[in-house]
Formats: sequence, C-alpha cells, structure tokens
Amino acid sequence: MLLVSFTCLPLALSTLLLFHTSSLYNRDGNNQEGRRCRWRIQKSRWYNVAH
Repeated sequence: MLLVSFTCLPLALSTLLLFHTSSLYNRDGNNQEGRRCRWRIQKSRWYNVAH
C-alpha cells in the first residue's frame, strides 16, 4: 500500500506539472500544439493505468 502511494504521488505531481505547463503554453496562442500535448498526457496516463 505504501509503495503504491510512493510511486503514484510523483506520477500525479508530474502530470499536474505537465498540465500546468501545457495550459501556460496554450495561453500563448498555439492552441493546436497544446491540445496535442494534452492528448499525449492523457494517452500516457491510460497506459500507466493499464500496466
């Protein structure tokens, strides 16, 4: 149980950070690239859940 929280916490923090940076990048005006970045994050998250 403890091991799971130790591995999940950094993952959650990194995804949050990625979302934050992608939203900042989105505000810059390049909407398409930001959407692609977010989709990549979503895909990797599903991959992590499945494995």
